[in-house]
Amino acid sequence: MYIVNLYSTYSCTGYNNCKFAGNRLGIKLSEETKEKIGKSNLGFKHTEETKKLISKKLTGRKLSKEGKDNRLNNKKTLSLETKIRMSLAQKGKKRSEETKEKMREIQQIRKNRRFEGIKDFFSKLTEKDVLKIKILLSENILTQLEIGKIFNVSDTTISHIKNGKKWKHI
Repeated sequence: MYIVNLYSTYSCTGYNNCKFAGNRLGIKLSEETKEKIGKSNLGFKHTEETKKLISKKLTGRKLSKEGKDNRLNNKKTLSLETKIRMSLAQKGKKRSEETKEKMREIQQIRKNRRFEGIKDFFSKLTEKDVLKIKILLSENILTQLEIGKIFNVSDTTISHIKNGKKWKHI
């Protein structure tokens, strides 16, 4: 999935119809396709073990008036009071050493996630490109917008390069 996302195979020229690997959100199906999927699922039965697991997972869950699980909608509309209660419920909670270690690792990954320049996997520019941009900026021949169009980046990126917010190591 990492490679599929990295090389952006989703587009008019790509061969995937999902924006992100393994995620079908946002994909609109025709009525004909929905019917075909429905027919292919006809007669499918969960095993007793699976039914028990599903039942256990759904126990205590509040459903909407239509009888649907409403978790996603509830996350968007939580009141401040509810958020505070949820936060307080987590405070002082005993966690295993294994869980604490995993949480530390995740925090460390998030801290170090930002890479500079060419080390950033999603960087559109190379060090040579940035040097050319800096030369163009110093000569004041082109605007930041025009330079951005040449290098296929936004004028904000050019501004950040000019002000030393990005690619400051060059």
